[in-house]
Amino acid sequence: MKIGIISEYYYPYLGGIAEHVHNTWRQFRARGHDVTIVTPEMKGLRYGAGVTRGAGWAQESEIIRIGSSRPFYFNDGFVRLTSPFGLVRRLREVFRSERFDLVHVHAPLVPMLPMAAIKAADCPVVGTCHTETSGNTAYRVANVWFWRFADRLDGCIAVSPVAAEAMERHFGLSCTIVPNGVDTALYRPGNRPAAGFADGRRNVLFVGRFDPHNGLKFLLEAFPLVKNQVPDARLVVVGDGPLRKSYERLVPPSIAGDVHFLGMQYLRKPELYACADVFVNPALYHAQGIVCLEAMASGTPIVASAIRGFEWLMQDDAVYAEPGNSAALASAIIETLSDANRAADLRRRVRARAERLSWEVVSGRILDYFGSVIGGTAPDRERSQHAERSVHRQGAPQPVH
Repeated sequence: MKIGIISEYYYPYLGGIAEHVHNTWRQFRARGHDVTIVTPEMKGLRYGAGVTRGAGWAQESEIIRIGSSRPFYFNDGFVRLTSPFGLVRRLREVFRSERFDLVHVHAPLVPMLPMAAIKAADCPVVGTCHTETSGNTAYRVANVWFWRFADRLDGCIAVSPVAAEAMERHFGLSCTIVPNGVDTALYRPGNRPAAGFADGRRNVLFVGRFDPHNGLKFLLEAFPLVKNQVPDARLVVVGDGPLRKSYERLVPPSIAGDVHFLGMQYLRKPELYACADVFVNPALYHAQGIVCLEAMASGTPIVASAIRGFEWLMQDDAVYAEPGNSAALASAIIETLSDANRAADLRRRVRARAERLSWEVVSGRILDYFGSVIGGTAPDRERSQHAERSVHRQGAPQPVH
């Protein structure tokens, strides 16, 4: 099968969608499929991986870069949008040249590149929804406009029921749930701990972009309370973003030496999980959370916000705290650090759960779904809709109706 993966995000940008794109690209190729990534240029990216190549990264010959994306602040986070000028025309040229059997569009109902790809596609299109958008005002206000693109999808995947909710509510799309995956060989118990943090002190680890919705503010407010009860605790913060200085100012001078802002540290993540006594994800909302999966695969006990995406992913294999409540977060961290038997039990359970979500397993499920779309048997779209769109797309690309 010749597959085009369309995403606003790919390396050197870091995030859950970029991880999904890379790992499915790698797994699809390992199964003998011809796969090309279509993504924008990201000139001047400040908070990327810090390297332009890593082991197994897609080479430029396997990537088609279209347009240039720019960062924008939206919905308590920093997102990127590709310039729309000439985008549909350029995508149509690419699709005519590549002759994909199927196009896989990530975050399909988000401007600009994903929606332009849906409009330009001349083959079956599957969208994967990654985020919680149940309260999306734009979907309510401009429903008819978004519906035009939703109706052109031949199949819809969501990484969790939370991600699927808005698609059902606003567009009547019944998504097939295929969770995010994790590299269980890269992230595993027994990895060598990071140098400088394996000295017997108890390490509290945060990994994520410095977007407000990821909740780092609440962890920084909680940590002094943790230190009062666990004097040898140390906070290790992995990530970066425009708000870094603001977050650094939240740390009281009296404990500044116990809070380490390391930057992105993409290639060091396995060894940083390995030295963590607890991984903390204080996000206010998430559909699932790839960093939680990395911690799970590493066998690291997890404290997380009690939000639906996390509770669905980890169920009773994590310790939860009320979202946005720094005192509750501190109590959950202290509880986890203070109970060695429970921590050991959590380490075993999260690893076992992660093994069921390896990228090998997840990618196989996605490919099975692609086959059902091409064969007209996808469970979440009526066969008549597939037939109508197939006839519509046999000629030259048509405008959206």
